[in-house]
Amino acid sequence: MLAVLDRQQRLLKTQLSLTSLLGALLDPVVIVLSLLVCAVGYRETLDAPYIVLALIVFSLTFPGVSRFHDTPGKLLRDVLLYWLALAAILLFFGYAAGYLRVFPAPMT
Repeated sequence: MLAVLDRQQRLLKTQLSLTSLLGALLDPVVIVLSLLVCAVGYRETLDAPYIVLALIVFSLTFPGVSRFHDTPGKLLRDVLLYWLALAAILLFFGYAAGYLRVFPAPMT
């Protein structure tokens, strides 16, 4: 976990280039777009709960980690573990705050 934080700090300290900007935005944008695609797929209206969830997810995942130089196996493992940890955190706080009932059951 500390290695990820170190990589994120190095990403932000370097001069902003197109690849570093892409690396910082790739994870957050893909995750937020996945949320929106799921909501549209379940024919939900994109109202306040989805916008708030998208903002929370974006703030938790920005800046992303640049994985352009990772091997495919390491990339797959890191992305899966990262997304599972994020989903567990969101489910825990959604359950603790009672907000899981706001979203349809198949999406939670």
